Amino acid sequence: MTRQNRRSVPGAASVRVVAMLVILASTLAMVSTRLPASAAAPRVSKMVTATTDDARSRPSGTLVTSETAIPVGTGDGQHANVVGFRFAHIAIPAGAFIDTVNFSLAKSGSSGQRLVVDLAFEAADNAGTFSNMASPASRVRTSTGSHVDNTTRRVNGTRYQLGDTAGMRASLQEVINRTGWLSGNSLVLIAYGPATPSGAHQSFSSYDGNPASAAKLIVTYHVGGPDIYGFTYARNVPWTTKPSWTKPAGAPTPVAGQDCPAWVHDRYATQAPDGKYYPTWHAPTDPQYGCHFGHEHGDDPTGAAALRGRTIPFGYVGIGIGHYEAHPGFKIYVVDLPHGTTGVSTHETAHLVVMIHQGSSNNNAFTEPRHEVHYHYWNPADGREVHVMMIAMFGDLKIRNCATGQFTVIHQRPGAPGVRMIPGQQCTEGAPFPSGSQYEDWETALYVGAKSDRSQWRAYIDPHFAVFNPGRYCNLQADNTCQLGYSESAVAGGPGDPASTSSMFKGDHREMYINAVALDNAGHSTDVWTDAFGVAVPVGTPGAIKQYVSAVDFTHTVNSVAVGANTNHDPDGSVRLPN
Repeated sequence: MTRQNRRSVPGAASVRVVAMLVILASTLAMVSTRLPASAAAPRVSKMVTATTDDARSRPSGTLVTSETAIPVGTGDGQHANVVGFRFAHIAIPAGAFIDTVNFSLAKSGSSGQRLVVDLAFEAADNAGTFSNMASPASRVRTSTGSHVDNTTRRVNGTRYQLGDTAGMRASLQEVINRTGWLSGNSLVLIAYGPATPSGAHQSFSSYDGNPASAAKLIVTYHVGGPDIYGFTYARNVPWTTKPSWTKPAGAPTPVAGQDCPAWVHDRYATQAPDGKYYPTWHAPTDPQYGCHFGHEHGDDPTGAAALRGRTIPFGYVGIGIGHYEAHPGFKIYVVDLPHGTTGVSTHETAHLVVMIHQGSSNNNAFTEPRHEVHYHYWNPADGREVHVMMIAMFGDLKIRNCATGQFTVIHQRPGAPGVRMIPGQQCTEGAPFPSGSQYEDWETALYVGAKSDRSQWRAYIDPHFAVFNPGRYCNLQADNTCQLGYSESAVAGGPGDPASTSSMFKGDHREMYINAVALDNAGHSTDVWTDAFGVAVPVGTPGAIKQYVSAVDFTHTVNSVAVGANTNHDPDGSVRLPN
C-alpha cells in the first residue's frame, strides 16, 4: 500500500520510523447482496413554483411575497431577516434515510459581500404556503441545520449551493423522521438571518423574478439497507440534563445479543464546557445488558493520563456552529509512549488521547472537508501539554485511480490545509482484499490560537488518520462528483452485504500518525481562546472555546510514529455499517 510522507513543523521534513504494516488476510463468509456496489440513490428535484412559496419576513416585521430579488442573510442590526422557500409534493417515503441535500439559489446581481445565514427545514409534517398568518419568521425550525458565513463572490445569473451537506441532511432527516410525514407532503426551508452583523446578505432570484431561476432543492435518499448516517442513536443532542442511567418508564427492555434500545446507548453521555450533555465513548456491546450498539468508537479513554481529568464530548464544537456529524463516526486513539519503546526521542514519555470524526460508511467525506478533532497531548519530559477541541480542515479531496497510480484532485476549500485521499472504483471493484488499495488517508494541520491567515500560532499539530478497510469508495463520475459505492459489494469474491457484521469493510481497522506537536507559547497564558476553527478570539466572544497550551516553546523537527494498526475494535464481532 502507498502512504504519503509525513510532515513535522510547517515546512520541515519528517522521518518515518515505523515499518510498513502488512494486513493479514482472513477468510470471511460472504452473504446475500442487499445493496449493489454503486446503487443509484432515488433522487427528488423540486423548485419553488408559486408566488406565495417564496416569501420574506422583513426586519420591519412585514411580509412580502412578490420581490423579484430576495435579500438572503442578516437583518438591520436590530431585527432579523427571515426568508422561506416552500417545495411542494416531495416524494420521499416515511422511514427513508437522507443521503444528500442540495439547496441552491440563482444570484441576482454580482456581489462579494459577506453572507451570514442559518438554514434549516421547518419542523412540520406538511408545511403550508406563506401568508400573514404563517410567515417565514413564525415557522419553527428543526434542531439541526447549517450555518453559512462567507464572502464568496457570486456572479449574476449563476446558481449557487448554500449550506453544508451534514447539517442540511440532518435537518431534513428530522422532518422525514416525524410521525406525521408522508410521501407527497411539502417542505419549507427557512433562511434565518440574525439581526447582526447588519447587512451581511446577498440578493438571489425569486419565483416572481424568473421562475426558471427560483430556489431549487435536490435530495437523494435510500430505503432499507444500512442506516449509513447512524440516526438510530444520539438524536436531538445536546441534552440539557444527563440521560437517565436506569430504564425509563415504558422504554423497551434490552435483550442480550440484539440491538440496544436508544435509552441504553444515550446514557453514555458527558458534560461539555457549555453545561450541556453530549454522547461519549462506549464499548460496542453494553457490559450491563449484553446488547449491541452496532458501532465502535475506538480506544477506551476512561482514566487516560493525557486527559488530565477531562472528558470527550462528541460533537461539542461542531454542534456549536450548526455542523452536525453522524454519531458512529467519532473515533478515539489512546496512546502512551514510555521511554525506550519508540526510538523517537521527541515523543517518548508522551501520553495522547485523540478523537477524530472519521466514519467511512457514507458519502459525507466526498463533499465535507470539515471534521471535528480533539487532541490531548501531555509529555512530562519536556513540558508540552495541549488540550484542543476544534474543527479540522481536510481541504482537498483526492480520488485514487489504482490502475494508473494517479489522483483526481478536487479543490473543495482552496487554500485550506489538509486532504482526504479516498480510493476510487479502480481500487475496489474486482480488486482483491486485503491488497492495500482500499486504504483511506486523511491529513490535516491544526493551528491553535493563530490569526486568520494561520500565522502566529500558539500550537501547531499535524495528525494524520487512516482506515485500512473503509466501507465506502468513490465511483468517480464525469463531472468529478462521487457516487457512493460499498466496498463489500465490489471487491473480488463479492458481492457481500455491506451492512453485515461479517463484512470485511467495517472501518474498524485504523491507524494514526503522531507527527508535530509544536508549541510557541513561552511567556503567554496557558488559556488560549479560539473560535471553532482555532483562530484566536478575545475572551468573552460568543461561542469561544478555551483551549489549553502549556507556556513553553518547542519547535524541533520530529519523527513520525504510527499507532493503532494492531488494535481490534470489534472483539465480539457485533460491529457493522454505519461505523
